[in-house]
Amino acid sequence: MTLSFVNLITLPKRYLLLWSFVIIGLFVFLLCTFFPPRWETNDDVAMSMLAHGYGFSLFGSPKILFSNVIWGSFVRAIPTINGILGYSVATLAVLIAVGCVVLYSFLRFGFGGIASLSVLGVVLTGPVIFPQFTINAGLLFIGALLCWRMYAQENNLRVLFVGCCFAFLSYLVRGHQFLLMFLVAFPLLSWGGILRRRSAKIAVLILFLLIALSAVVNKKAYQGEEWKSFNELNPARAAFTDYGAGKLLKKHPDIMKNHGYSANDIDLIGNWFFVDSNIANPKILNSLLSDLGPLSTQANSLTNALSGVQALWHPRLLISLLTALLLFILMPSWKVAASWVLGILAVFLMGLFGRPGVLHVYVPLVSLLLIAPFLVGKISGWRQYFVSGILFVATIANAAYIFSESRKLNFNDRNLLADLTVFPNTPVVVWGDTFPYEAVYPVLGASSAAMSYRHYGFGTSTLAPYTVAYEEQKAGRGFTDIFTKNGGVPVMAHPVYLEMLGIYCQERLNGKMNKLSNQKFGAAEVHFVRCDVKP
Repeated sequence: MTLSFVNLITLPKRYLLLWSFVIIGLFVFLLCTFFPPRWETNDDVAMSMLAHGYGFSLFGSPKILFSNVIWGSFVRAIPTINGILGYSVATLAVLIAVGCVVLYSFLRFGFGGIASLSVLGVVLTGPVIFPQFTINAGLLFIGALLCWRMYAQENNLRVLFVGCCFAFLSYLVRGHQFLLMFLVAFPLLSWGGILRRRSAKIAVLILFLLIALSAVVNKKAYQGEEWKSFNELNPARAAFTDYGAGKLLKKHPDIMKNHGYSANDIDLIGNWFFVDSNIANPKILNSLLSDLGPLSTQANSLTNALSGVQALWHPRLLISLLTALLLFILMPSWKVAASWVLGILAVFLMGLFGRPGVLHVYVPLVSLLLIAPFLVGKISGWRQYFVSGILFVATIANAAYIFSESRKLNFNDRNLLADLTVFPNTPVVVWGDTFPYEAVYPVLGASSAAMSYRHYGFGTSTLAPYTVAYEEQKAGRGFTDIFTKNGGVPVMAHPVYLEMLGIYCQERLNGKMNKLSNQKFGAAEVHFVRCDVKP
């Protein structure tokens, strides 16, 4: 039997689903073969380390911090396949599942083969080559929306169930992104149909009960004395590391002086220096924030909000955003217009509260706006051909940009890996983005040498009880302990961080920092530094 777009659309549902799976599987396989996937951010590298116990994590744990502990348990249950860890397998599996639903639903809706495959290309090419867990959470919610749209059209309970599973997984992978997507998609949901159908009401009720239960399970997982320091500091530090509170405080030296903090102390906290409890003190940090006042009322808040909206025109988003806008013009709808308003408002508010331009949050949001017109209506006649043409051109343009970025980064990564073949496997302090995590720990598996490296990481997980940093501190070999000892401490850090460390040595330890030696690994460099304390 020959297969064409025409007879593909008219296949029985079970065969259409099978062919959708085959096509998306081949799509992901080819992309990964010719453009090896690279993590979008080092957050996924960190969570893979926490899940499987390597790098800066001493042992594997389902408590991977940014995703729900239930998702962490699922990730850990997946065996390593040909050197690819369970975290990576789960990431790619999510993309294949979402792609299968996108292709299957678009063909079921009758939007045509070219439009269906083009939507697949626009939405998934970037996330497959540059995967990121927040993006995956948003894409899972898009999968849920498409399933619910099919349920509203066909009254198929199995599709309703699959949609609820996708929504639940979206929450587990990244709860904040799930809530954002739900807010923006709210006008697109057929609430009338949901409230009229008993099965839909029960499914929605069960979904939100499971979400509530998983939130409770996740909170309980991080209780216990060993998590006390982490839990106390984490909410306070977020204002400095994520929302720019430090820059604002430095404009108010009187507030810092009243609490015994210098500008350097504030810079240290804003750059993930949590190894000295005299500076990383949650009570004092909260007092500083209280005296400063709400971040959304500060002088630069409106500038941040506008910067967040302007970031939607970033090259990574521009093609998808323009495509979404053209589709809205060709397929106008008040529901879609409302989602656009809510989406832009959400981006504006994130900037207002201090987090502008977070691209991995925006990527699935823009994808939702692109798919939104197909969720609320149909196209026919000349519009269908025009829409298919727009999507096809967008796919080619988007792929060209993504492929170019991938080639450039993979070339740089190969050079970095060659320089790091003799990196020490004793604990090394890694501060900032000096260590090329995305290059050393790629999606499709790292070298055995890289898996033996031990990182004393400065970051969110520094005070988590399963990290090298926590264990070294507990054993009396914490950063502040060995910083003043004869051999000093090995540090990978940018010059500006080393400068802050020198000021810290002078202000907090009454000493002078001495750079003992350094060891180069290509562009990377390990500095051995010591704070010589005055008698």
